[in-house]
Amino acid sequence: MTKGPNLRALLAVGGGGLRQRVKIALGYVFATLLPGRVRQIREGKAQEPFTRVDRAIIAAMVHRATRRGESLDHLAYLHRNMWQSDTIIGYHAAVEDRFTTWFLPHHAVVIDALERDLAALAPGCLHTLCEIGTGSGVTLDYLQRRLAVHGISTCIGLDLSAAQVQADAARFPACRFVAGDATAWIPANARPGWIIFCCGGVLEYFPRMALERLIADTATRCAPLRWVMVEPLDPAHDLSSDTTSRLYGSETTWSHPYPYLLRNAGLTVLYEHELRFGGMRWQLVIAGT
Repeated sequence: MTKGPNLRALLAVGGGGLRQRVKIALGYVFATLLPGRVRQIREGKAQEPFTRVDRAIIAAMVHRATRRGESLDHLAYLHRNMWQSDTIIGYHAAVEDRFTTWFLPHHAVVIDALERDLAALAPGCLHTLCEIGTGSGVTLDYLQRRLAVHGISTCIGLDLSAAQVQADAARFPACRFVAGDATAWIPANARPGWIIFCCGGVLEYFPRMALERLIADTATRCAPLRWVMVEPLDPAHDLSSDTTSRLYGSETTWSHPYPYLLRNAGLTVLYEHELRFGGMRWQLVIAGT
């Protein structure tokens, strides 16, 4: 997904220019000369900050995997490290205007559908909304105010960055903010009556198996439940025939078949919509029990 300023994604493939080709070529050379370093990176044991040699090796690893159609799940921790860093707070501030340029004019239709769903349920059936990847918290604050009339009494913003959630808690005291990894925190804390929400490109950073486990856990334990997703997709990903998750984009993230994953976990897809704007393709989904 296209990102704003100051975001250094180690799995980013960059453009196809000479500089990137040289970086990849050097990465293959370094990987041959430094197999121990390759092993450390592959096993998640390499310590930051990563050197230029490390970055070249990672570029070569990404190049090889994408060329061969291989998994990069073992390097997903590089995405996680990026998002949990204290410096990410500057990035979120820089792109906060996406709430008014992306969410309100385009993505908020999924909240319209969620409101219709909530209106048809018994009062108090769903009571807590948890946003994965809350970022600057502006969307959660909006949802807290908008959905209170529908019985949503608690709104939780979950983010990997402790510095970010500290800033959010001071800014939006009506919401609760927690620093944590969704794949561990939600299984430990989610309860029946929850809405799990993500928007703008969050689950694209989750490897397929981790996302499947998370959805299956909530489907098993948390009925009544809703998942509300707004996620980017590979423009060439044919969801009608391809149920795989594929690497795509400049950051080498995952294009997942979200409706299929939700149904496969035993959830019912209640709303499904695709839209395109700004050169991006988006999948909007609501599913639940």
